[in-house]
Amino acid sequence: MRYEPFIINKNQGIEIELLKNMAEHLNTTFDMQITMKSEDWGDKVNGAWQDNFGKIFNTLKIGIGNVAIEADRIEDFDFTFSHYTTTLIWVVPIANYMKKWRVLTIIFSLDLWAISFAVVFALAILFILAARITGDIPYFKTVAGGFQSSFQIIVNTSIHKTPKTNLVRFVFVIGLIYSLIITCIYTSGLMHLLRYSIREHQIDSIEEILESGLEIGGLKEYRERFVNPKTGECADELCKRYKYFSRENDTAQIWLSLVEQRQACTPLPRLFVKYYMVKSYDKGKNDPTDENKIKLFIINNPINVYPVAIVMRKGNPFRKIFDIYHIRYFEAGLLLPILNHAYRQEFSKLMYLVEHSHDGPEQMDFYHLQGPFGILGIGYLIAILTFIVEITFGKKHDETMMKRTKQNTGPREYRRINHNNKKLHNK
Repeated sequence: MRYEPFIINKNQGIEIELLKNMAEHLNTTFDMQITMKSEDWGDKVNGAWQDNFGKIFNTLKIGIGNVAIEADRIEDFDFTFSHYTTTLIWVVPIANYMKKWRVLTIIFSLDLWAISFAVVFALAILFILAARITGDIPYFKTVAGGFQSSFQIIVNTSIHKTPKTNLVRFVFVIGLIYSLIITCIYTSGLMHLLRYSIREHQIDSIEEILESGLEIGGLKEYRERFVNPKTGECADELCKRYKYFSRENDTAQIWLSLVEQRQACTPLPRLFVKYYMVKSYDKGKNDPTDENKIKLFIINNPINVYPVAIVMRKGNPFRKIFDIYHIRYFEAGLLLPILNHAYRQEFSKLMYLVEHSHDGPEQMDFYHLQGPFGILGIGYLIAILTFIVEITFGKKHDETMMKRTKQNTGPREYRRINHNNKKLHNK
């Protein structure tokens, strides 16, 4: 059955390459028929297998195309040694680019914005109280004046009035230091945001899929992965909300197109999704109008894994020969070049683009303020130590100079420097 990139056409595909190598090794040929219809492998209905499994069960045909080894199939079919283990993952829309008007608000976290507004209110109250206590100019004593001054300080602009008393000036210096640090961090973050386009938050967990409001669904065969095997009923919200189309429209491509249109999330094999993403990305390279060529995002947490193998009716004489070929080639490492298809390098490049899609700078939080305030604290500590040293040694120096002056001029007269007019006087 056609299931890219396992089966692309009669000449291309991972499992087509596997059959070609097997035919060369066994000195035989295979007459390949590709099922182009969007049908499942088939279920057992009233004791009879339908669709592709029905064709395999009633003939000596073998089947390939991402066919999984499952318990209900082992009763009537034989599977060869597994040549690949596929991972079922969730595919979700990649996050949209952030709206331009939101750039100014997303730099800081909500906590940091709350602190900044709290500082504005705190400075306003301190201005009012300090001005009334010290008798500063009436402007700072009013509510309007206090709030206007605190807002001007926090946005790093000159204040309308200048404080006169030391206590009000002290409040002004406290606010100014905080605003300088915040402004420097905000400016650097804004420059980074203006340089790069950033995305909104990316859905990257099952909980966020449920909260997103998107449709949850996919191929009918994958719904069984969410059903409780003991009761046969839905065990969680994912299973209850899981939808699938009728057989004619139940294809992986349809569900991926819905994801690209930001309408749904779907579970699919990782290899198929990567292949689809590479083909879509390559196709859109020549379209300069398509800015967002990567439209899918793979959630790394796997749903489950299942082995992929060649399927045939029980008792098929080719089973042992195929097993010997698989085991020998697998142990010798000769299957790896086949499984590592030509798209492997393109997968790696594309996944690098997806996983490193620019999310913009990290949102500023308390963590980012530790460094600037740490440097500020070190500066204050050095200043305080300098003042202590200056006061201590300054007093000793003044006492020494005073003794020398008294010794030179006598106990009743000594010379001193008048710092106002820079002249020498005798006393």
